[in-house]
Amino acid sequence: MNQQEFLAALENKLAALSPEDREKTCAYYAEIISDKMDDGMSEQDAVASLGDVHEIAENILKDLPMTTLISAKVNAQKGGGRTALLIILTIAGSPIWISVLAVIFAFYATLWSLIVALYAVMAGFFAAALCGVLGFIPLFIFRTVPIGLCALGAGIAFLGLAFLLMIASIYATKGIIKLTAFSWRGLKSIFIGKGGAKQ
Repeated sequence: MNQQEFLAALENKLAALSPEDREKTCAYYAEIISDKMDDGMSEQDAVASLGDVHEIAENILKDLPMTTLISAKVNAQKGGGRTALLIILTIAGSPIWISVLAVIFAFYATLWSLIVALYAVMAGFFAAALCGVLGFIPLFIFRTVPIGLCALGAGIAFLGLAFLLMIASIYATKGIIKLTAFSWRGLKSIFIGKGGAKQ
């Protein structure tokens, strides 16, 4: 594949982008190819080193807002009977897809509720640690040293548990954020389709 064929294929697969963005993207890749050719590569080798046009276009499109992808998909599939059929199928299938969306929402709501609960328990452990450590002082002053030492020990134990729970909460939060981003990119890839936004 030469540079002209590569850029034409890339522009075709990036139909969801505005004409200005398509032009900028193609100019960017044309410059990369020119730089590689200036470094001594042949035109075909420079183009091949960029990778598959479909993968490049798919990665670019995955960074687009979902609304842009959906409108590009709808515009690409506009046709009298086909649009009416899509509307009928959307309405007829609404009990299914609304149920699926409700399950997905409930799943994410449950995950985030667990995260909030972890942070609440962590805050409770920090409060118990503070009470134990600060409770040691008056107990020690009023000559109840054994009880004061028990309160201090319990406070330190709760502090350790709070820090362990804080680490677990942070990792759990990062994991859910990564899962959400991965799921969102997967959903976007459905709208991008096999041949880009323009089928």
